[in-house]
Amino acid sequence: MSTTEQDAKHVAVVTGSARGIGAATCRALAKGGFKVMINDRTHSDEARKLMTEIRDCGGTAEFHECDLTIEEDVIGLIDHTRTLWGGVGVLCNNAGINQHRELSKISREDWINILNANLLPCFLATKAVLPLMVTQRWGRIINISSASAYVAGQPCPGAHYVAAKGAVSAFGRCLAADYASSGITVNTIAPGRVGTERTLSIRSPEETERRAQQIPMRRLGQPAEIGETVAFLASDAAAFITGQTIHVNGGTYLGA
Repeated sequence: MSTTEQDAKHVAVVTGSARGIGAATCRALAKGGFKVMINDRTHSDEARKLMTEIRDCGGTAEFHECDLTIEEDVIGLIDHTRTLWGGVGVLCNNAGINQHRELSKISREDWINILNANLLPCFLATKAVLPLMVTQRWGRIINISSASAYVAGQPCPGAHYVAAKGAVSAFGRCLAADYASSGITVNTIAPGRVGTERTLSIRSPEETERRAQQIPMRRLGQPAEIGETVAFLASDAAAFITGQTIHVNGGTYLGA
């Protein structure tokens, strides 16, 4: 690996990263010495604040706004990062949205929109970055799924969302097998209930606490706990881990 390619190992793109788990992932990677490309289309002001925060702490970060469901935009995101920093060593596919809706109330348009929002960006970003990683013979792809794709016995957040997140995990396993001999690892993180800004804003404190008590550890996860897991999987310490789904959920899925 050339010096330029060696430097590219420490360049990370995190999709949907202005807030919540994505923002925590950017902070964790920056703390670990990665140059971080922040990406978000709907929260650009918060993305810029995060970029400034990371820089003020001595890290390196930039922000690139694009539509992750448009292939040309995604290619532009990866090309911009490569031009700026010489390559891309880490891709965290975090972007996605949820929609709490019973199956009988999910329209055809709902189904397509949720699958597109959660699965299409993962596919397009991975497709765009893989040629760089193959050339480097080094790469880390980390997908964010959800415990809801694995855990029964709790209210379903929406069958379309669960289907999409289950597909994200299956996609990662397929890629891990295909690219293991190219020096590229592909892993998935399935968070349980996490106390993100959005989660805390849509429920009362009482409902939030009730849901926390359903978790064996009796608390919600913290975004930073997911971010630090991403940073570990992006590191040399995780070089022999691929094709895995890491369940970070306080014991919610004890069959993992």
